[in-house]
Amino acid sequence: MVKCHFCGGEIVKGKKNFSVTRGNYCVIIRDIQTDVCSQCGEAYYDPEQGKAIEEILKTMDNQVKKLQAPIPPARS
Repeated sequence: MVKCHFCGGEIVKGKKNFSVTRGNYCVIIRDIQTDVCSQCGEAYYDPEQGKAIEEILKTMDNQVKKLQAPIPPARS
């Protein structure tokens, strides 16, 4: 049986929400199927899930930068 690195609880299959606040925005990804500590709720994402989350955050960072960029003055 695999134990949690934080509290020693049992790791089981479950669903976990991932949420993070970055600068002026936040991202919530609901119901990710992953390993979860049955005691403290810590999520253990596999490498593929971690990479997917990183790609989502990179894309969001780039899109938010575009939205927050100054608008050039209109030409007359």
